[in-house]
Amino acid sequence: MSCRACDLRAGCRQPVPWRVAGMGIPRVAFGAEAPGEQEDLKVKPLVGRAGQYLDGMLEEAGQGDCARLLFNALCCRPQGNKPPKDQRLLNKYIQACANNRNDQLALFDIEVVILLGATITRAFGYGFENLGEPFFDEQNQKLWVRTHHPSKVMRGFAPREDVVQLLRRIPQFLFQAQAERCFNGEQEYQARRARFLEDIRLEQVGVLLDWVSRRDKVLAIVDKAWKKAETRYRGNKSVANKCAIDGLHRMRADLSDEGEEFWNGLV
Repeated sequence: MSCRACDLRAGCRQPVPWRVAGMGIPRVAFGAEAPGEQEDLKVKPLVGRAGQYLDGMLEEAGQGDCARLLFNALCCRPQGNKPPKDQRLLNKYIQACANNRNDQLALFDIEVVILLGATITRAFGYGFENLGEPFFDEQNQKLWVRTHHPSKVMRGFAPREDVVQLLRRIPQFLFQAQAERCFNGEQEYQARRARFLEDIRLEQVGVLLDWVSRRDKVLAIVDKAWKKAETRYRGNKSVANKCAIDGLHRMRADLSDEGEEFWNGLV
């Protein structure tokens, strides 16, 4: 990687890309903060003490073989192995790495993203709250889970058991993500179906209005002919004039019945 988007690149050996661990194609991703000394040397994320500690918690949770994508909020090692405390400077670095983060997640069909710490959480625009509670983002179609960074757990500033219990739930998170995706797909299908039916209904109403307009013109002609036939019948009560009146009467009734049947077909 030859990224020069910010000045962090000048202080590291080279940017640290993503890596895949576990068995199979990853559907789960772990996002951390930034490369440390070991990551900078080996050009791999989460291979230092914190990464090894995370691997140990995964093993304890029975998820050691879980296929996973590993990446950082920042691709280059910051000074002191920690992101800067200056929020504006940190936001600048986070923004500079935005394309790299999105590209890394796009490489695989990641369904669950576990965010390790506040920096990576805010890098994706989420608040660092409700730790351990998964939430589904309909826009990116991923299930997100926020928890502590392994270095914080390793130093005793966060309960290890809570994180281990969270890691045990990875299969549940995957199932929930798939269910949410299917539900959203079903919702989209139903919405499209409703729009289609509405279009059809509007088209049918248009046909009805057109039919009513033409029927009314025909009825006007029939009524005019009927009146003339009645006048003739009053002057000459012949069988022919009577048949003319009866024929026009049936025609008018047929037109009315057809209109009612057509309308009932729509509603």
